[in-house]
Amino acid sequence: MLPLYDTALADFNFGSIYSENSYTGRDRIADNHMVTLGLTTRYLNPTDGAEVARFGVAQRLRFADQRVGLGYDTLGQKGWSDILVGAGVNWNTKWSTDALVQYNRDTQRTARSAISGR
Repeated sequence: MLPLYDTALADFNFGSIYSENSYTGRDRIADNHMVTLGLTTRYLNPTDGAEVARFGVAQRLRFADQRVGLGYDTLGQKGWSDILVGAGVNWNTKWSTDALVQYNRDTQRTARSAISGR
């Protein structure tokens, strides 16, 4: 019954999957009972230490249903989250490519995918 001012669900990505709170803003603090499992590997340039390529995969296991919500969001449910798979390549100092795939095991379909170039 508390008002919402600046809180929203955080986007589900590699930046948020390891976060303690699934919300942005200060109006809500999630009651998360979960663990996140992930593996990341990187290839670094041996001469200057710059990242050349990276690959990561992560998934979250929630031990209990979440009871805190925004009123319009789907609360986190007990069980495994979608699987996140991401990769990035720095072709040189000016060009890079990143890719992310969110795979839902229940529907056996990709829930979201993105590729970007800079």
